[in-house]
This record gives sequence, C-alpha cells and structure tokens, in this order.
Amino acid sequence: MIKTLIILLMSLWLLNSCQNNVYAPNTFIVSRYINSFSSYEDVAKVNFYKETKNAIVYCEAGYQIDTEKLDSMIESFEENYSQMTNTYGKPTDIDNNGKIIILLVNMNGNIGGLFAIEDLIYGIRNNAEILYLDIKSHIFQDALLHEFQHLIYHNVNFIQKGYSILWLNETLSQSTQSFLYTGYYWWDELFTPRQYYCFYTWNLEKYYGDDYRINYGSAEEFIWYLFEKNNKNPEVFKRIVHSSEREGYKRILSAVSDMGIGNTWEEVLYNFAKFILGKARYVNFFPSNTTVPLYPGAFIFYKENGEYKIALNPDTYIGDSPKPIYFTTP
Repeated sequence: MIKTLIILLMSLWLLNSCQNNVYAPNTFIVSRYINSFSSYEDVAKVNFYKETKNAIVYCEAGYQIDTEKLDSMIESFEENYSQMTNTYGKPTDIDNNGKIIILLVNMNGNIGGLFAIEDLIYGIRNNAEILYLDIKSHIFQDALLHEFQHLIYHNVNFIQKGYSILWLNETLSQSTQSFLYTGYYWWDELFTPRQYYCFYTWNLEKYYGDDYRINYGSAEEFIWYLFEKNNKNPEVFKRIVHSSEREGYKRILSAVSDMGIGNTWEEVLYNFAKFILGKARYVNFFPSNTTVPLYPGAFIFYKENGEYKIALNPDTYIGDSPKPIYFTTP
C-alpha cells in the first residue's frame, strides 16, 4: 500500500512538472499568403527555439534566423507583456500552458503577422494561443505587439461579451504596434498630415482609391491624439477597451468625457482635425473646385480665403455599404 502511494505521488509530481515545459510539436497548420488579401492553409514543420516566462517560440524548419534580432523581439514582448495585459485584459489559455506561442513561418513576405481566431476553436486549427510572424519580415517587434492586442481583444470582447468592433480592434493594434509600447513618440516631431483621414469605414480601398493605408494611418494618428491628450497615459485605452458601451464611438466618448476634447462624436473628430493642423509642418490640402467623397468618419483640409478649413462627415455608420457625402472645395 505504501509502495503504491509513493508511486502515485511520484507520478503526480512528474505530471505537474511536465505541465511547466512544452515540447515542440513537429508541425503546425499555417497560412501562406499569395498577396495581402489572399491565402491558403499549409502545414509547416517547426523547430523549438526558446521558452520564456510568457512565451514559447518556434521557427519553421529550413530557414535561417537572425537570432540577435529574434532575441531582442522576445525580450521586448516580455517587457511589454504586463503593461499590455493590464491595459487591454487577459488572453485566453485554451492549451493550459499559461503562455503565448510565437511562431515564425514563411508567409511569402506578404504580411507581417497574423492572429487566427480559428486556433481558439477546438478541433479547427492548432488549439493554442499563437501569434504568427512572417519569418522574412523586418518588423518582428511591431507586428508581434499588433497581433498580441488582437488576441487579447478577441477574448475580452468577442468571447466574453459576444461582439467585436473591427475598426476599434484594428485601431488599438495599429497604435500599439506603432508607438504605445515601443516608446517611439513620432508625433513629438513636426509632421505633414495625410490628405484624407478616415479610420472607421474600414477597408476603404474598396470605396476610395486603392490605398488601405488611409485607414491604418488615420487610426494610428487618432489614438496618438487621445494618448497625448491624456498626458501620454495609456489609461485612456484601458477605459476604451473595458467600456460597457457596445458601439465603438460611444466607447471612446465615455473614455474621453473628462479630457476636454468634445462631448459629441462630431466635436471629437473636429478637435482631432484641428490638433493635426496645429502640429503640421505644412498642410496637405485639397485644391479648389475639387469634389471629394467623404465617407463616414472622414475629413479633409481645404483653403478658403487664405485660411485652412476642415470638412468632415461625422456619420457613425460602420456597415458594409457606407454612403459618402460629396464635398466640393471652394
């Protein structure tokens, strides 16, 4: 009886010890990208690289890795993990290892990184919290933080609350990637504003030109505006993420109510545009007698009687069929 009990206790100890170490599987299901919008599923053979406090890192077999760069990225992830989870919330842990898998694979150089929702649905893909990075990318750190926010957002909003807001999700990730946790406060320098701003009529290239950077750039600058107006304190993003409001713009309004930047959505957008004018080295404005389609949330700059003016569409529509207001500059 005693011998049996000892064996049982030893077995439980070994089982608990093994749960603290994750051994690399031979393969993962991954996405290979034909271009930025088209992909197919494939199977990648991987090699285990490193395990840290909050991450397990694998690299696709057959590719050379800049280990110095990779180690720097992992270090940055660890340094920012606590602040990101404190601000945005906790990720899921469906594989029960308490860590995030970082997987470097060949995505054909068409995308920096990826978070696949299907990985969190049992039996669909890899059944783990995974952040995929293109092994050929030169922006490991930025893409990693961007995708980590997506992973957290999916848990805090879709899984726990039953809904998700695309433009707000992308806006937070873009700004996280660009400055929030990298320490690169680029707007402290004088800059030239873009000609067209719009960040919640997402995938705007379907409607206005073919430049998706309209959305990403506008979103980045809007969140930076909120960050600066909150004395560069990320607490404003915590208020946005954890707001009880179901609509994105209402979440932001509730989060900025005491910041003096507007009580209505139109006021917030207009004050954002004015802030850009005040920061600009010179203004990228539309010339006279130009008709511009202003989609929901869009604004532009133009000149009238020698002064810079703002034309904006404060409509909060975020559906699949946005309608523009056509504005002709004087």
